[in-house]
Amino acid sequence: MQHRLWRSAILLLVWVTATSCSASYPTAPTAAPVRLLLLSTSSLNDFSFNRSFTVKVYLIDSDGVYTDVTNAAEWQVSNSLLRVTRIQPSGSFTGGFSVSAANGFNESGVSTVTAVYQGRTDSITVTVYPSSRSAPRLEVLFSGSQQLTPGAQTLGVSARYWSTPGSRTDVPASYSTSDPGVATIDGARITPRSPGKFTLIASYEGVSEHVLMFVNPSEKLIKP
Repeated sequence: MQHRLWRSAILLLVWVTATSCSASYPTAPTAAPVRLLLLSTSSLNDFSFNRSFTVKVYLIDSDGVYTDVTNAAEWQVSNSLLRVTRIQPSGSFTGGFSVSAANGFNESGVSTVTAVYQGRTDSITVTVYPSSRSAPRLEVLFSGSQQLTPGAQTLGVSARYWSTPGSRTDVPASYSTSDPGVATIDGARITPRSPGKFTLIASYEGVSEHVLMFVNPSEKLIKP
């Protein structure tokens, strides 16, 4: 009898040990990787030889905190079409870089601007249009400032259709965005959702226009 009790106890111990070893335990969530984000202060709508835009660079940590590293970043441009120039801090402006067309009148094409910081990179591709664009084409217009931040008011969008270089008509284009996590569009109004880049696509009767746009982090997300 005693031998049988000892055997039962040993079998129970073996079963408990086996089930304990095979048990699964919750694992800690994997932190999002630290990444670099290159943003502009406004959209690159119909960017041509006589315009420029300002860029900022943020390092985003795994907690979603943004650190402005613009003045510490290095810059690369894929060809001679664009020029990057440092803008010194002034007043409340913390400094940045201006990107402009480098070679003057009527030169057009595509160039890539890349920010580099601590081995991390982020890029934007810029299309420089000639001063006089061919037709048919769409022109995208905005109802207010294109400096978007999460939680800001929506931004209205409209379109003009150029059937010839000298003939334009306001048209009811359809719109979509390339990344609904960054910005969504309902009808003809853009709602910024989170910091990042997205492309606004306007379409009308087989003609489309793509506008590179940006949602910048709000002040409360930026590390002081």
